[in-house]
Amino acid sequence: MNSRGAKLKDYVDFKSALQGNTAAFQTVEAAAAAFTWTSRGGVVQSISALYNPLALMKTSGKLVSNAKCLHYIFPDLCLPMDRTNTLQKLYGNTYESAARFLDVLEFGYDVLAGIQNPQQYAHGSWNTCPTKLVDNAIILL
Repeated sequence: MNSRGAKLKDYVDFKSALQGNTAAFQTVEAAAAAFTWTSRGGVVQSISALYNPLALMKTSGKLVSNAKCLHYIFPDLCLPMDRTNTLQKLYGNTYESAARFLDVLEFGYDVLAGIQNPQQYAHGSWNTCPTKLVDNAIILL
């Protein structure tokens, strides 16, 4: 991320930001046990509670860093969002907010709820999981 102008916190601060939210990560993990694309309220609520406290950047930006971090930790729950491919293509702008993050998350869940067994398409180096299917579809727009 640093190569594109976004600056992650230094390692010690980055690690502290993650460790300081251990309980919130565990809440997401617990909610994931009952998760389906259509029954997702617990996961959305727990991810929503994690969004603001998870501050990984030197700047105030959170959407891209949080989405990518959460996708890495919970690949089946979070889309790896970015400004160019996600925000610009879906919304026509790059304005980020917690609400926009949740809108994109819900959009991805709606798409996956409409596909019978999306896991069947998750294979190879590009479509590694169902949420990455949605991300790749957005990129292809």
